[in-house]
This record gives sequence, structure tokens and C-alpha cells, in this order.
Amino acid sequence: MAYSPKFMVEFEKYNKEKQNIKTFDDWQKFNKKWFDKKNWPQKTSSQFAEDSKNKISPCQLGGRLWGYTTYIYDITPEARYEMFSALRNLGEPLIFTDENNIPKTAEYGWSQDCPYCEISTTDIGDDICPKCGRKLLYYRVAD
Repeated sequence: MAYSPKFMVEFEKYNKEKQNIKTFDDWQKFNKKWFDKKNWPQKTSSQFAEDSKNKISPCQLGGRLWGYTTYIYDITPEARYEMFSALRNLGEPLIFTDENNIPKTAEYGWSQDCPYCEISTTDIGDDICPKCGRKLLYYRVAD
């Protein structure tokens, strides 16, 4: 059974603190407090093997071509989505300030992904995941 990290167990407190992030220093403190991965269980080799059997890439979803992703930590899909949403929407804009003005297109290195479903595409389009209906997250691969 997947692990539910502290930020999911104490979601109300976590969410209140998340709303107060305004600076890079705020983000660093928040990240250290809530996303401390040293006690998070990692997926086993058998879990990775099972993931591989179930994730034949690429696939067509919602008229776009998608690839499957996998994450090293064995956390719940809800926690995985929440963590990446906070990182991509709050942390990265404070860390990589130059990227805030770069057009969100594949030509500029952007992709869209859903950490909940573990799918990703460079075929930028609708912001809604075709599998679960959550908002897709943008991710940019560095130059």
C-alpha cells in the first residue's frame, strides 16, 4: 500500500502554509518541512517491473500522444500530484524566475504531465488530464 506523507495527513495545516509562500526563502522553508523525503519509502524493483508491464508507451489519449512516467517514491497518487503541483506552481517560478516569461510550447522545452496518472506529453494542448480530469502541470526540460 502506498505511503501517505505528512503533508497529506496534515493537509489543512500544509495548505494554509502553502498559501503564504511569497519568496524563495518561504519556498525553501516550506519544501524542507513538508517534502522531506528521507523517510518516504521507495518503490521496489518488483514494483518498477510491474509498472513497466502496465505502462506500454506511447499511447493516444484525448487526441494526443502520451508517454508513461514513473516516480521513485511509493506515495499515493494524490500525494504525488499535490507535491508536484506545489513544486511546479509555487517552487519553480521562485527558483527559475527567467522561465516565467518563456512561451509554454514544446519548441521551448515544455511538456504537460499528470503526476497522478503518471503520463506526460510534449503535444501541448488542453490543460485537463484525459484520464483523471485533474489540471495538467507544465514542466520544462532545461536547455
